[in-house]
Amino acid sequence: MRRALVLDDLDRAERQVVAGKKQITEQIEFIAWLAWFGRDATGAKALLRQFEGGLARHIADRERLHAQLTYLNEIEASRQRQPRHKSGVQEMPAFDHFDPQVGAALAKI
Repeated sequence: MRRALVLDDLDRAERQVVAGKKQITEQIEFIAWLAWFGRDATGAKALLRQFEGGLARHIADRERLHAQLTYLNEIEASRQRQPRHKSGVQEMPAFDHFDPQVGAALAKI
């Protein structure tokens, strides 16, 4: 379930990165057009900086989601490698003797 949510979020982040890059390209072309015709591009440049900041956040989000997905994949792989008891519950190791130091440490807790 969690994996599916991360995959959905990752897909959304990928789309946002692509859209952000397109938006920046179009804004740069618009700034060039303004410069060509001798117009003031101050506002367009400020908007470009906002678009660049948004793209940076989307890229960071995408990288975070990639890391989450890698972590979930590692957890799933480690669970598949662990030997399981027939009931699906791992057996606890048997203690042959009682260590008095362990008992004293547990008593302090």
